[in-house]
Amino acid sequence: MVDLARTLVNNRQRRMRREKRERLGDALSLPQKDWGELECLENDRVFVTFKPGYASLREKLRG
Repeated sequence: MVDLARTLVNNRQRRMRREKRERLGDALSLPQKDWGELECLENDRVFVTFKPGYASLREKLRG
């Protein structure tokens, strides 16, 4: 559990750039209207994408 908690520490200070949200939204085959709601958690170990409706998880994991 401790390793998992360390892995999920978020180092991002800002939202994901629009261009990256568009590329990920397209790659995940999400409807274009939902691309703006994509969020992420990022550090030197992982890049986790949160689908629309689940961005609140990012705030709970913010480190």
